[in-house]
Amino acid sequence: MIAIQSIARNASYALVSTVIQKALTLFYFILVARTYGPAEQGLYSAALAYTTLFGVLIDLGLSSALVRETARNPDGAQRFLSAMLVVRLVLSVVVYALMIAVAHGIGYSSDLVTLLYVAGVIACIDVVATSCWGIMRGFQNLLYESIGGVLGIGAMIFFGGGAMLLGMPVFALVWAVLAGSVANLIFVLALLVRKARLKLILRISWPALKELSLLAAPFAAAALFSRITTFGDMALLPKLGGEVHAGYYSAANKLILALNMIPAAVSSGLFPALSSSFARGEDNLGRRYCRAHFYLLLISLPMAAGIALLSSPLIFFFYGLNYAPTSAALQILAPALLFGFLMFPVGALLAATNRQYINTIIFGIAALFNIVINIILIPRFFSSGAALASVTSNGIIFFLSFFMTRETWLPQVKFMIFSLAKILGATAVMAGVLLVVREQVHVLWAILCGIGAYGMSVCVFRIIPDEDWKKFTVSFKRS
Repeated sequence: MIAIQSIARNASYALVSTVIQKALTLFYFILVARTYGPAEQGLYSAALAYTTLFGVLIDLGLSSALVRETARNPDGAQRFLSAMLVVRLVLSVVVYALMIAVAHGIGYSSDLVTLLYVAGVIACIDVVATSCWGIMRGFQNLLYESIGGVLGIGAMIFFGGGAMLLGMPVFALVWAVLAGSVANLIFVLALLVRKARLKLILRISWPALKELSLLAAPFAAAALFSRITTFGDMALLPKLGGEVHAGYYSAANKLILALNMIPAAVSSGLFPALSSSFARGEDNLGRRYCRAHFYLLLISLPMAAGIALLSSPLIFFFYGLNYAPTSAALQILAPALLFGFLMFPVGALLAATNRQYINTIIFGIAALFNIVINIILIPRFFSSGAALASVTSNGIIFFLSFFMTRETWLPQVKFMIFSLAKILGATAVMAGVLLVVREQVHVLWAILCGIGAYGMSVCVFRIIPDEDWKKFTVSFKRS
């Protein structure tokens, strides 16, 4: 059976893998954007976003439930896996037919519908792979998942890069994504057999299915609402704003999502550990949560400020002059990065402590608001309207979730308030430096100046607690 790793080691694996994946994906997306332009890139991005939105109907929250229940009861992994595979196969067929029918009903262009035929298969495969990785993650060992993610991205870039070199149409890029998804699925299935010593048996265990269904129900609704909030704008933009504006918005949103690698990695190691601690009645839940929150704020606040101040030069640097309208959307989206970072530990805590129903209600409120405001704003402000809707929806999720976890952070509220004040001060210093240099130097030099100013301010204001510095120093010396 797979050896269980510590939360720190798991977070390290996940962080390194996610950094590599996000960097490669961003690099690949930039190549796609520069090669095909906003219109065709908008088609490509809209197809993947639309099918990802429907993928939640295949998942139905089972992946999150599998992580938690495998962490609590590793001996039940086999019956969970067998039941999950049967459910996935049945739902994949049904949901694939549904997503194609809805696309025709909405009245998408023939080019977009053509892409959706292949992108729908990708969504089905990705959900199965995610569920399999959920079982692996439940063993609290993220090394193999970290490798699998890089493998899938590598396969996509290999085939997609070849398609671009050969001058093939954008349709070929969807096949490249399919190749990456298949590679990732084959890898995780092989690991389940060889490392986890499980069998790929299509057998329904009705007790296991009933147990998972009850556990997954809150996760399913929350996941559906989350997908609507995350991908609903891209699904609506081609119809309400046009494929060109879908390309502008996806270019800005891609930069924001790429930076979400840090909280995603922390959450990957944090969620199983919090679930295990809660099940055992340990009293370190609050401390783990507040520490994660503090360090994510330390990183995300200056990032959001920097993106807002450098939006135009960043867009010109990554995408070129053809994407000039994207800078306005990126500037609006900057606060979404802050909310995105801070939502990860809040959501992990609520789910780990059996309060995922709160996540469901909050995400439902945000999803409804997101759809309404997108329908209102996109026809008037196009990509900027979608960006404003995204920021507002994410803000609703964070503030409501943070309020619902107040019993966890209230005992350390003084530490959090003083820390926030210091971080704001350091960010203000950085912002002042960027305002001076952003018109004088290249954007990369401006970023380095901002990082330097912020780093020095963090040291001067003594934002990081002394005990954490000591632990870091000891860990560094040992390594």
